[in-house]
Amino acid sequence: MYLESMKGTYLINHFSFQDYGEFFSRVIEVLQMEYGPSMGPVIKMMRAAHCYLEENEHKIQSQVPLIVVHNDFNPRNVAITNEHRVKIYDWELATTDLPHRDFMEFYSFTKNPSLDLKELKSQFKKQFSGLFQDVPETSWEEGYKYGFSKFLVTRVGLYLLGNKLNNYEFIKPLMANMLKINEEEKYFV
Repeated sequence: MYLESMKGTYLINHFSFQDYGEFFSRVIEVLQMEYGPSMGPVIKMMRAAHCYLEENEHKIQSQVPLIVVHNDFNPRNVAITNEHRVKIYDWELATTDLPHRDFMEFYSFTKNPSLDLKELKSQFKKQFSGLFQDVPETSWEEGYKYGFSKFLVTRVGLYLLGNKLNNYEFIKPLMANMLKINEEEKYFV
C-alpha cells in the first residue's frame, strides 16, 4: 500500500496479523511468567482476541476498506493548542487498517462513565459516512470488535511487558477499561 504525497510516494506498511502469531505466543508465555495468575483474565481475553483475528481478519478487511491509521492513538499522542486545534503526534507506527483500530484504542484509554459508547460509535460512523457508505451495517459494527482485538493483541501485550521495566501509570486504568469494554460489549465472555 502506498501513500501519495506532494513530495513523492511513501511506503506505508500494512501489518498482517498472520505475521504476529508466533511472536504473540512468546509474549503470552512471558506475561504468564512475569505476572502469574493475576493476569489470567487479561491473558484469556488476549488469547480469545488472537483466535478471533486468526479466523476473521481477512474477511473483515475485505468488507471494510483500509485507511491509514495512527496505530498508537492514545491521549499521550494528542494535544490541543491554545487555538483549540487538535494535534496528533508520533506517527512512526502508522499503517493501513480499519479506522475502528484507532477508535477502540483511544476509547480504551479514555473510557469513563460519562462517555456513551453507542453515541460515540454513531458520531464516529458519521465522520466516515461518505467514505464507507457501501459497507454493510453488520460489517461496520464488526469493525469495533476487530479494532478492540487488534489493539489488545498487537499493543497491550507489549505495554504489559514494558510495564515490568518502567511501571507505566496508565496500565491499571487501561486494563480495567479493557476488561470493562469486553464485558459490556460481550466480545470475549
